[in-house]
Amino acid sequence: MEPRQEKKATVIILEQLESALVAYKKDCGKFPTQSEGLKALVEPNGSCQGKSMHWPYFKKFPVDGSGKAFEYLNDGKKIRVGTNEDQIKAGHNLYFECEIESSQCKNSF
Repeated sequence: MEPRQEKKATVIILEQLESALVAYKKDCGKFPTQSEGLKALVEPNGSCQGKSMHWPYFKKFPVDGSGKAFEYLNDGKKIRVGTNEDQIKAGHNLYFECEIESSQCKNSF
């Protein structure tokens, strides 16, 4: 895939991830923890099991346009989902952040 197509695909997946994580929080009362990560959108986990109306949020683990995993950070105040270090070095620093308390999100794309 060409770099431009990879970037476009990555943006689409990030938009889907943002929607899925907001739905997860609505269903479960919280965003996935750092240790649960994005895997919580695909596999049942103890802290949300049986509460979700949308399970699974993704049928398979979401990856960026080049097939690489996204980085997930939950520092207790906000979550951040974005491209990994290799993609950032290639000039594709794409991400979104959501405030944990308000669920308001902003993105870089």
